[in-house]
Amino acid sequence: MLFKTSLDASILAAIVHALREALAAAPEDAERATVVRAYMVSLPRVPRFSTVSMMMDGGERAQAQAVWDLLGRSRGEGVGGEMDKRKEDGSRAAWGCR
Repeated sequence: MLFKTSLDASILAAIVHALREALAAAPEDAERATVVRAYMVSLPRVPRFSTVSMMMDGGERAQAQAVWDLLGRSRGEGVGGEMDKRKEDGSRAAWGCR
């Protein structure tokens, strides 16, 4: 809702950089990791994300991969946990990350 159709590559790159820095500054902060994970899962739902993400260069993709690496994988259990894991896996793929 915040971005509507105004998301562009430079804004996306700045967001990813800020998220990586936030995680790197406090790697043990579980609340911070939860917030960053929510951003990384939600950003691919922004209109034009797929188009903008195709314009990311190798360094920007590496930054996104670094954020996912710092977050690790979801460790939920049960139905809710499995649904969260599927959402996260889909978001990783949308970012072009493993």
